Amino acid sequence: MEKQPKRFLLIYFITFLTVFILDEITKIEIKSILKPNESVDVLPILKIVLIYNTGIAFGMLSSLGGMLRVLLLEVLPVIAIFVSGFYAFKSKDTKISILMGMLSGGAFGNLFERVYYGKVTDFLYFHIGDHYWPAFNVADSAVSLSIAGLILLSLKEREG
Repeated sequence: MEKQPKRFLLIYFITFLTVFILDEITKIEIKSILKPNESVDVLPILKIVLIYNTGIAFGMLSSLGGMLRVLLLEVLPVIAIFVSGFYAFKSKDTKISILMGMLSGGAFGNLFERVYYGKVTDFLYFHIGDHYWPAFNVADSAVSLSIAGLILLSLKEREG
């Protein structure tokens, strides 16, 4: 019996919504607790800090202007969301559907904030000693983990 594509689209949408809702809840909660640039030490290597990002990943391209900014920060994420949804639907693979849902949910979480507020809320701030990783959020984590998962699946397929 052939696997039903609707099942994989449902898995995709459930994952998409879960990531988006978790991202929004955490951002709303952080904004209700902290003021901009205020931080709380959680672990020796982790701070929760309220930072607003007007660029893309880790603040890159924050000074970009005009149509290129709209293209990179708003149009490409929309295209990525639709392409990943289509791929999840066509793949007939649960892992792919979950990873594509994570990718799209994260992309949409940041796109939503960027369009609605003009900036994205970042709050997870890791460091080891004086070496800091730029602040990020749940959406960024979902996108990064989904890409890592897709790379691992691709490598696994090559092996066997």
